[in-house]
Amino acid sequence: MSSEDLTNEKLISCLGDAFQKIMIEKVSPESEEGARSETVSTETKIKAFAESIPGFVNNVCSTKTLKDIKKDLNKIQAPWIIKVNTPANVQIGVSSETEYVWKIIVELRAENNTQAYVKVLGVPAPRLTTDLESKRLSTFLQELQVMSICTGVTESSLQEYAALPDGQTQFYRHIQYTTVNDVVCHISSVRSVQCWLLLPSNSSTYCMVCHQIEHALLEKKKRKESRILQPVKPNDPLHCLDIDQLKTLFKEERKEKIRLEKQLQIRAFKQNLNEDSMTMTKDMHNSLSAVDMTELQDDDLPRLFWEEQQKAFRRKEHGMRWHPMMIRLAILIHSKSKAAYETLRKTGVLKLPGTATLKEYTSAIHPQEGFQPEVMDELNKFSATLSENQRYVVLLHDEMSVKSDLVFDSRSGELIGFVNKDKWNFHDTNKLVSHVLVFYVVGVNSSLKMSLGYFGTRTASADQLYYMFWQAVGCLEACNLKVIASTSDKAPANQRLYQMHGESKELCYKTINIFHPEREIFFISDPPHLIKTVRNIIHSSHWGSNARLLWKDGQHILWQHIIDLYNMDQALHLRRTSLTADHINLTSHSVMNVRLAAQVLSHQVGGLMQEYGGPEQQETARFILLMDRFFDCLNSRNLLEGKRFRKPDLLPYTHVSDIRFDFLQGEFLQYLEDWRSSVQNRQGQFSAGERQKMFLSLQTYRGL
Repeated sequence: MSSEDLTNEKLISCLGDAFQKIMIEKVSPESEEGARSETVSTETKIKAFAESIPGFVNNVCSTKTLKDIKKDLNKIQAPWIIKVNTPANVQIGVSSETEYVWKIIVELRAENNTQAYVKVLGVPAPRLTTDLESKRLSTFLQELQVMSICTGVTESSLQEYAALPDGQTQFYRHIQYTTVNDVVCHISSVRSVQCWLLLPSNSSTYCMVCHQIEHALLEKKKRKESRILQPVKPNDPLHCLDIDQLKTLFKEERKEKIRLEKQLQIRAFKQNLNEDSMTMTKDMHNSLSAVDMTELQDDDLPRLFWEEQQKAFRRKEHGMRWHPMMIRLAILIHSKSKAAYETLRKTGVLKLPGTATLKEYTSAIHPQEGFQPEVMDELNKFSATLSENQRYVVLLHDEMSVKSDLVFDSRSGELIGFVNKDKWNFHDTNKLVSHVLVFYVVGVNSSLKMSLGYFGTRTASADQLYYMFWQAVGCLEACNLKVIASTSDKAPANQRLYQMHGESKELCYKTINIFHPEREIFFISDPPHLIKTVRNIIHSSHWGSNARLLWKDGQHILWQHIIDLYNMDQALHLRRTSLTADHINLTSHSVMNVRLAAQVLSHQVGGLMQEYGGPEQQETARFILLMDRFFDCLNSRNLLEGKRFRKPDLLPYTHVSDIRFDFLQGEFLQYLEDWRSSVQNRQGQFSAGERQKMFLSLQTYRGL
């Protein structure tokens, strides 16, 4: 055996074994101890001779404990850094300026003697665990340094297919955080649980097992894509369908449901029509056909309607030219009930214009942001027909949340969705619209109801509302209309808008009309919005969000009292109230329903609670009765509603000395003031926040 065919370790080992064997044969048992010492010294000489050989590197070491390995720590060179150095643990690693975890960590533990454990990017690598009993630490670190890290499966299109059912762990998602241009980002990859983590320098970017995982994910992707191209079958399991397939399937089912429901309605209508109709004889048909309509006036609607129907029945379905009066009648019926209009058309009972035809007339003024000149022209024409007392109007404004998106208007060729800097000249331009501010005008003694204009905003502030409010008032005054009041909800911006017209911190409810100083404009909070807010506050009183605990004069006003009345009413076969589960269990949609709030704070509920409730429920009953009368005094849909429901508070106001003004200014406001004083003067160590929870919110109190 030549020395060229042996490694450095084998060379020293073979030379030492051969020499020791020769020495044992020559010495006698009596001189064995001396021979051993001589052998050790001879091995030292052989080792020194081997180290003098050119190119020889002594990688042979004999370590038994962690203390022996620590002797090699001073030979560690960059990029390796000693991270931990304690008697029981040593950690050596390679870090990176951009990575948030160490690239490689080699850990040595005292209880495991010479075992070296490796972690790559924070993931243990059992495959790289090495025993350093016969290998130097510096050599092992050098071997790790030249190796490259397995990237795993980094293709983003395969990441979504890496999900596995519970109990299966063939691979996992590995997320690494790094910095790029001082911005923290993450890199996601899929690795096999048996990933090598470190690869030889001359190998590919990922290991063999990760390559198998990539192949499996590609097959899974191909199967899913092929499944998407195939039509959905009735018995296909839903969990195997793609989310886009489920959306498409749901939309188709919803359209089919609507179509079937319409068919059922038409079929039921035809069935009722056949049951209730009578067969017309030929003589009767001839008699009706010969009816002379010339006796009617030329401008009479029945005559026009009869002629238009005869003309439409003789013509085909399309190509009918309708009289303007028929168009107006169709628009009136369609505005009252779209479902009834479509039923009359599709059953063939009447011949009416299609909805597309009506849309061409109802959209004569193309809606655009701002106060449009076309609307001003229509208001001028309408106001010219009004008497002096019919010119009084109320200006309403409200801001609604909308979905931020971009839409192309094919009619104007504009891209709609950004804040219009020409109409909304504030600092939040060049951004997507998130809210729409609408101004609406309603006549006090006339039938005027018209949208004055709208603006896309990013939530209007009180300063912005102040400018737009007076601009709207100026437009109406220029149209010979007299603005007497302004109505809005109790949003914080609207509350601050009202306070900006006052000279102190006291509640401001009116201001001088700057266009006509002899008149005033009154600020009125929207009563339907107030009734919803009060109901929501009672719902939060020791219930729901549990944000409040209303208290007045030693008694609590609780939502539980309404629940008790509902449960008592449900136990009876004869219902005495309109309360249902929707009134009690409020959701994000039902809290916006005015009808549900008005039925909870109604005379039915308050009267029954006052009659059959216990002493602890009397304050809740009294407050409900006051809110019911308050709502009736300020909210009426027509002039005959009071007579129909036999409620005097719903009758129209005809005189300034109406007794309802005494109730509103006297009994109702005095009740709120007494409630507020009772809370402020309540005995006990209560903080300001706790006392505030015993009363209505400040915005609701000012609105009332």
